[in-house]
Amino acid sequence: MRIVLATSGFDNFLQLLIAVIAFVIVLLLTYFTTKFIGNYQKANSVGTNFKTIETYRISNTKYLQILCIGKKYVVIAVCKDSITSITELSEEEIVIPEYGSTQESFAKVLDKIKKAYTRNDSSRKDDFLDNIEKDKEDNGNDDSDKI
Repeated sequence: MRIVLATSGFDNFLQLLIAVIAFVIVLLLTYFTTKFIGNYQKANSVGTNFKTIETYRISNTKYLQILCIGKKYVVIAVCKDSITSITELSEEEIVIPEYGSTQESFAKVLDKIKKAYTRNDSSRKDDFLDNIEKDKEDNGNDDSDKI
């Protein structure tokens, strides 16, 4: 004797709807959890004597960092298994980068990419890269001389 379970189209739709709702709930939970943890860590680091001024990547596992510890500036090398103090800098030797003023917003960069890739000619990628270089020159945002 065979038992046949028939599912209707409505049952299939209902299962799909429940799966989509569960997916959205999981996404919202991860978003708010990440936001909460970020704010918690940010609140714990405010008012401390340690600040990272700049980080320069040498390779995948090696970095140079300029730290402000109290009123002293220190350059350290961060490697996979070690941290080494390199030198101490005076306040006059430090140029604190202004990240917010010269960087473009994500929306502007996305618009440039859309414009470059909606055209049908074959040189659109080269034009896009040329526009990026031109904008860097116009904004004075040339990173090639930074260490």
